[in-house]
Amino acid sequence: MNKKETSTENDFIKELLKNPIKLDMEYYNITNIWYKKNNYEELKILGSGAFGVTYLVKDINTNKNFVLKVIRLNSNNLKDVYNEIAILKKIAKHGCKANLLCFVKNYVDIENRLMYIVTDVFENSMTLTDFISKYQKCNKIINTYKLLKIMKGLLKAIVYLHKLGIAHADLKPENILINDKLEVQIIDFGISCTKNCIVQGTLLY
Repeated sequence: MNKKETSTENDFIKELLKNPIKLDMEYYNITNIWYKKNNYEELKILGSGAFGVTYLVKDINTNKNFVLKVIRLNSNNLKDVYNEIAILKKIAKHGCKANLLCFVKNYVDIENRLMYIVTDVFENSMTLTDFISKYQKCNKIINTYKLLKIMKGLLKAIVYLHKLGIAHADLKPENILINDKLEVQIIDFGISCTKNCIVQGTLLY
């Protein structure tokens, strides 16, 4: 990103904080334009909510899958979105680990007030919440071996984060993915911090 682009983005951030804009738009139509410009193809929607929409996409040039998160920016989420990008870049700079979300790139669409964040994809996975729920519905118990394997993966990820001076600050089942091999990946670094951390996150955790 050159100095002119950086200046434009900084001006946009200042303006957004002063004059928050509520937008009612179709993510798909705008994102579809972004796909074409960046050689991605949408495969399916992975999830949606107040944060925005998450897609599984394919890089047409490499045939490799990625996750694309599209976030509608406003004065309430702006700080967390840019904080998450900074944390993800720091992790990627020191080498991506299988049990941590790996950053690829991001792009801010100033005109439409959207942030695009591309990360790696954790194949054949679900949230730990859904994993636990699946066992509960079948009235099954997660045996000790599986629990230890899950905890080992989580602890390795947390230790690595702490070595980088990062506190996740919101570890909970919704922010942990688990695949069919019982490997885990920590996601959602929106309120993570590197210094002057304050207690926040989800109260019950």
